[in-house]
Amino acid sequence: MLNKAAILAFLQQRFENELFKTMREIPQPHLFAGMEQAVQIISETLATKRKIFIIGDYDVDGVVGTTIVYDFLESLGANIDFAIPNRFTDGYGISPTLIKRLGLHDCVIITIDNGISAIEAAELCKQYNNTLIITDHHMPPPILPHAATIINPKLSHCPFPQKDICGANVGWYLVAALKAKMGVQYNMSASLDLLALAIIADVMPLVGLNRLLLRRGLCELAQSSRPACIVLREELKKSTFNSEDVSYLIAPLLNSAGRMADATLSVAFLRSKTIQEARTHFFALQSLNHERKIIESTLLEQALLQIDRNTKIALAYGKDWHEGVLGIVAARLGERTGLPSFVLTHKNGYLKGSGRSFMGVHLIELLQMHAHLLRQFGGHKGAVGLEIEYHNLERFVREASLVVEQILQENASKIKQQDKEYIGEITAECIDLELLDILDDFEPYGEANPKPRFLCRDLIVREIRNVGLAQNHTALLLQPIGQSHRFKAIAFNQHYELEIGSRVDSVFALARDSYSQNPQLVIENLWVMS
Repeated sequence: MLNKAAILAFLQQRFENELFKTMREIPQPHLFAGMEQAVQIISETLATKRKIFIIGDYDVDGVVGTTIVYDFLESLGANIDFAIPNRFTDGYGISPTLIKRLGLHDCVIITIDNGISAIEAAELCKQYNNTLIITDHHMPPPILPHAATIINPKLSHCPFPQKDICGANVGWYLVAALKAKMGVQYNMSASLDLLALAIIADVMPLVGLNRLLLRRGLCELAQSSRPACIVLREELKKSTFNSEDVSYLIAPLLNSAGRMADATLSVAFLRSKTIQEARTHFFALQSLNHERKIIESTLLEQALLQIDRNTKIALAYGKDWHEGVLGIVAARLGERTGLPSFVLTHKNGYLKGSGRSFMGVHLIELLQMHAHLLRQFGGHKGAVGLEIEYHNLERFVREASLVVEQILQENASKIKQQDKEYIGEITAECIDLELLDILDDFEPYGEANPKPRFLCRDLIVREIRNVGLAQNHTALLLQPIGQSHRFKAIAFNQHYELEIGSRVDSVFALARDSYSQNPQLVIENLWVMS
């Protein structure tokens, strides 16, 4: 049985080997391979007023990174512009199509969160006399694009000590390096409010540098005078934010523009100069996000009907399925099946879509093993994009499923430990404000720092009802046997048929009730005891 001292010790051991504990200890920009060349090119370009063009990505990471780098260069008076590729007309990242559409000739192009696989686009940049600087964090392919310089912590020759950082973080470091080179006054902490959003949205491991910057960034988000942040606090009715707020409230909102229309709207929101401008953009994003939820729900229902329980990957596809929601449907599919999941749309004779990792499977390595069956692919461990010809699909599913099955067998003990349902059993007496304070000290929770979950037995159901716009959540009032006090509880996206007075055991995380600040149980699993 766990007590508070044991819970504290369990959480402390997660971070006993942390390399970076204060902002003064974080790695310096010069540790990035290619950073010195990039800074030299950009500083010379600023002096000549040659055009600088930033090309970002349409997810939160790309939008945030674009905003951070653009704002800094604009403050220096650069001749600057940016573009976020349209998912539906331009495809992903920098591409020949995008370069031609934008008419980019004789300028410096800086990619943010993309470009590491853009071999054709790099060749076209040479033809058009563009100087290409690639900043990215995705897994490099065997053959790299011919760019003036490439900044990516995952390059084999890059000595930067933390490899798993997001694309916006690479952009933030580029700004830091330029600031030092130019000798200008610029508050690097002021952009941590946005960087925090990218770290969470791109599911970076919350250890080391990521954890330190995120903790600072969430504090900045709560007090930032940026109009977009003020509107987020007002409209979401939040004075402070944690990682779950970003994951479930802010990230889907910002991602909705790139999924449903054009992510330029998200950049416009983040760069709003007035409260009114930010509020206008917020409502536009809110509308797109509502539309996204409706389409996502429809596709998930169709995808679940296709799942073959005899394979070790979950794959579903449909004709002209909406490209913008395939990734999030793949994530939902994985949550339902517990398997690596792929959701594709069938267009023009081939299938295109997204994959999400579950059970510890490294997706980009999985796709690299089957590159001969794919038209193209890219991404990282947890999330990938891919294209495959229809006649190769059955073989891909069969062969990839065998590989996943082998991976699961080899890593069974490790995966079991990582995905263990709860850290231990606690009594109801242990659940109080003091325990919440202990848990708060180890925020933010997320990838590589999961929120602790506990088992508690012998709880009596005193109230139960369905809540939420779609009535898809269950709210309960639970009373420990032999005690007078009661706990509020919520089970998101779960429905339980329970009688008042039922005795239950439950696995849950803990949160503060938004009104009383008392402990609230966030139910992961619940079962009736006979």
